[in-house]
Amino acid sequence: HSRLGRRLAQLSGQLFGSLAFRRWLRACTRLEPRSAGKAEVRRFRPGLDYTVAAQADHIAPGFADLDVTLILVPVGTEERWGSEEIGGFESYLAADDDKNETVEAQEVYRGTEDEGPLVNVPAAPNTLSLVMRDAQTLRFVKYVSRDAPSSRVDIAACYPVDAPEGSSGEEAEEEGGL
Repeated sequence: HSRLGRRLAQLSGQLFGSLAFRRWLRACTRLEPRSAGKAEVRRFRPGLDYTVAAQADHIAPGFADLDVTLILVPVGTEERWGSEEIGGFESYLAADDDKNETVEAQEVYRGTEDEGPLVNVPAAPNTLSLVMRDAQTLRFVKYVSRDAPSSRVDIAACYPVDAPEGSSGEEAEEEGGL
């Protein structure tokens, strides 16, 4: 596992931090990464790991983050991971509108039964996901069940970008801040 971690760390730095990769992201998304971004190698083990839903508190009004995640799980496990029954998927949720409460991290996801995630990105072999989110969007990886066929390994990177016209990040700026 340590050799895999070192190789993924190399890939993270050499690919995800490169100017060529940022140019490719711009070509794919029409969003201009404003910096080299921040990337981390993560491993989620069955029955042990998850992340807490967290708001990107560093996103200023008028800006957004482009989340880029390279997901690595074994080939042949697509159906199990895709069912979402074993967790391990990355989920994006709208933050609570309660102004009296900070939304830096929420372990309890409130809302009506009609409200759900904005998007769930299931783990799949050798998959690259691109998701733009504003400051009012929470992101987390769901607990990986002990019944999962393997660990979920990924390289997760975050690039600051200008919020496109009509996005909630831009609307918040027009209203005088978040």
